[in-house]
Amino acid sequence: MSFDAMTTSPVESVNNHLKHHGKVSYSHVRLNKGQYILLTTSAKNHQVSSKFNASKSLMMITEATNSRSDQIYLSSHREEQYSVISSKLTNKKLFTRKCVYIMNDMYDSRSAEHCARVAMDSWIVWNFHQDVLPTFDNDLLSLGKEFPMFRNVYRVLLKKKNTQHFMQCECLLYERCGIPCKHILRITDKIEDNMVKIQHWKVYATHFGDDSELSRKLMDARSLQQCNEGNGVPISNSLLSKCLSPPFG
Repeated sequence: MSFDAMTTSPVESVNNHLKHHGKVSYSHVRLNKGQYILLTTSAKNHQVSSKFNASKSLMMITEATNSRSDQIYLSSHREEQYSVISSKLTNKKLFTRKCVYIMNDMYDSRSAEHCARVAMDSWIVWNFHQDVLPTFDNDLLSLGKEFPMFRNVYRVLLKKKNTQHFMQCECLLYERCGIPCKHILRITDKIEDNMVKIQHWKVYATHFGDDSELSRKLMDARSLQQCNEGNGVPISNSLLSKCLSPPFG
């Protein structure tokens, strides 16, 4: 899981060269008496021929992929020294800057959401002020007012697996990006360390897989994360007690 897809571009460039640099497009022109002739309309330069050395393609892909992997590794080391000074998150130094930027946006926008606890293990979260009718230029018939509006109401469920509690939102932002959504933050009002997936931690890209105690802890954390896949955002017992007070009813 990563924001960067740098390692796939060498493969894509070679595939693009092999698939598209030898194509010639044709068109049919109809003459009198139902006769047709075939005309060549365009042809691309650098067509694949016997002079094209495709035997080195695998080596070129490997070298380019290794080079880009080294760039990612070095940038990850530099990332450990960076921090978002303007962020007010207490644990901002643990996560990458991209992750901190998204979490800041989620945390700041949580206050605009409305929340209600509807059961012992579920909440509903909504913000109808974000629903704005579309506007059109020169709308003489006022069609913008006739567009149907669908109110988005998200349900947050409380789950438990063994001794670990989770919160799962219907927006599924955590399942896609590994970061808690604003709907869950509206309930918890706090971002704990374990609420962000391990792939967003700064030390993950630099120490995962090496021969160190930190690497073994990262591997254990990722294995535990995979076992709990699909359950939602993990929360601590203390944070759960805070979310459940005052008690329902």
